[in-house]
Amino acid sequence: MHCPHALRGHAYRVAWLSEVCRLAGRGEEAWQRVRQALDLARQRKARGNEAHALHQLGVVHAHTALATASDLYRAMDMTFWLPQAEAALAQVA
Repeated sequence: MHCPHALRGHAYRVAWLSEVCRLAGRGEEAWQRVRQALDLARQRKARGNEAHALHQLGVVHAHTALATASDLYRAMDMTFWLPQAEAALAQVA
């Protein structure tokens, strides 16, 4: 039997783990963890944790998209847009 108080901050901690995974370069695991955090927050009707998880979901998505854009600009030698993509990625990181 689980104590409801022990699970109170679980969604928040899983969202935080998603951030750690993202910063460690483990994008897929970050995505999985943030989806788990969002599901947990919604199940427990924890609106504050749901908002935190949604924010983290946006950060993970923006990071994946900007990192991909930077890689593609670099691979195609499109140096005009590369600094803008890297600057935006630095703001997310």
